[in-house]
Amino acid sequence: MKRQSKEKENPYLIIGFWEGLVYTTAFVILFPWSLLYLLIFRGTENTKDFLVFFVRDLLITIVITVISIILIIVPAIYYLISWIAQLFS
Repeated sequence: MKRQSKEKENPYLIIGFWEGLVYTTAFVILFPWSLLYLLIFRGTENTKDFLVFFVRDLLITIVITVISIILIIVPAIYYLISWIAQLFS
């Protein structure tokens, strides 16, 4: 007998950017109530799927923000220091 593992696909991971933005924003704004809504009316499996989507989206946002800050701040500090060094030389 062959055992087939049926992994359920997370429906939140296949939604588009704007729909994901709406879901995430509504979840954050209405935080305790949105989590209770998911648990009571959608079930634990759907809540788990949404939280996986939410954490994944949050981590991607943090990584993109850190990379953007590094790409903007580091060159700005470098050029500021070289400009100040030219003033005093």
